[in-house]
Amino acid sequence: MKVEEIGIRESNQFPEIVCDYLEGNPFLSDFYAHPPVIDSYADAIKIKSNFSAEKRKILTEELLKTYDQYGVELEDTSAVKQNITRLNNSNTFTITTGHQLCLLGGPMYVHFKIQSVLKLAAQLKQSYPDSHFVPVFWMASEDHDFAEVNHVKLFGKAFTWDKNSRQQPVGRLDLDGIEKVFDQMLSMVRDDEQQRILDACFESYLNSKTLAQATLKYIHNYYKQSGLVIIEPDNKVLKKEFETTIIKDITKRQNFEHLKQTNLRFKPNYKPQVNGREINFFHISEKGRNLIKHENGEYVIGDRVKVYSEDEILQEIAEHPERFSPNVVMRPLFQESILPNLAYVGGPGEISYWLQLKSIFEYNQIPLPILHLRESFIIAGKGLAGKLSKLGLMVKDFLQPENQLIEHFINVRNSDNAAESISGGILQLTQDLIDKVKSIDAGLGSDLIKWKSEQDKYLTHLIKRVNQLRKDSLSSETEKLLKIRQYLLPEGALAERSESFLVLQLQSPHLVNYLMELPFTEKPFIRNILEA
Repeated sequence: MKVEEIGIRESNQFPEIVCDYLEGNPFLSDFYAHPPVIDSYADAIKIKSNFSAEKRKILTEELLKTYDQYGVELEDTSAVKQNITRLNNSNTFTITTGHQLCLLGGPMYVHFKIQSVLKLAAQLKQSYPDSHFVPVFWMASEDHDFAEVNHVKLFGKAFTWDKNSRQQPVGRLDLDGIEKVFDQMLSMVRDDEQQRILDACFESYLNSKTLAQATLKYIHNYYKQSGLVIIEPDNKVLKKEFETTIIKDITKRQNFEHLKQTNLRFKPNYKPQVNGREINFFHISEKGRNLIKHENGEYVIGDRVKVYSEDEILQEIAEHPERFSPNVVMRPLFQESILPNLAYVGGPGEISYWLQLKSIFEYNQIPLPILHLRESFIIAGKGLAGKLSKLGLMVKDFLQPENQLIEHFINVRNSDNAAESISGGILQLTQDLIDKVKSIDAGLGSDLIKWKSEQDKYLTHLIKRVNQLRKDSLSSETEKLLKIRQYLLPEGALAERSESFLVLQLQSPHLVNYLMELPFTEKPFIRNILEA
């Protein structure tokens, strides 16, 4: 097994703002609280130490209730139960990641997020032994974009769960019809061991009533030995803890103004990831998860599904906080309000929009956590190392745009660049001749300049023809080249963003443990795993 490290910037797979953040660009220093290094946690722990005992009690009670309601038995000696119990202690803090409720865990990178949190928590325990650090997975169960979670891709083939979600939060959906997806996936099975793996994954779904319950069971079964705590935020009691912030956003509508000011500061350098709304909450009812708008002194739900006066919506919040669901802007604040959290581990898109939120956190007097980029992997697969060696290329070469990859390959294969060298020599000799002639006869020098211009055009045309001939002679090899690139970057992005983690479980189960054993690093990079 060989591991190559590819820098985040040189990989061409991450936005400029994430690269700048990780490199400590001074422009971004106003947009985060602490840099993503282990030394930052001394201050972060001090700040979060004032998280109240009452909040801790409510949190642990609701976590235990959720596991019980979802039919997950936690023995007192289990790592998960011990971590939940520790949350009652003032020296215990959370390290959090989260994701949508994608089918069967979703793409590989969802697991890479979870593993990053587990590794970071363990690393912090070594550096700060007097504190405890609980890894947490936040289920985005209130999201209503069913099209983003209803499919899974296995060995390049997509399997889709067809269902009318009625714009309801996906976590509340029943699982009717999901067995058809699993039956289709079984057609990919090659042996009894692969069938056993798939059956174990399906079990959590086939024995659950809702997608939230199935997702909690699925992730719990996979990571329970590591003590990962899973939180279901679609919870009336936890929403009650967030009531003041809900009211503030809906009635004052200042979070949107703070975000607009931040985005104005961003725009000369970066494209803002989120723009927010005047009101950053949805209202959940039997009519679905609908936007709340403030119009003419009234609060309008969706396409006038319901209309509230200010007194009425305040009463609705007080009596039914569970009906108010934060959007992408307010969800991070909800998380930080109910958890004694020190860090959030996210992907490049998440880091980008979290960097837009500092002024909103300050306005609501909630500490902003430390932001870490999740781990990222390229699993090159057996035999690819030999193919790359024959081509004279490395995996990182394939992360370039396609045209640049081909040009690079041609240059590698024709490293002498004889035509370009000869052409350059001719042009330089011509220029030397012009310089000498001009000092003797300006008119003759002008004639030579015109001749050189024609010569330049001809030589440029000649080099293009030579390069095309090179490409034609290497056409069969460039075809292999593009197939490898498609394998490494399906849909134009790293395979971890589309292929299911099940691919590793089914095809390379030994890699699953190997990836978990690799340490989490302060300065992220893409790890390329080359199997012999």
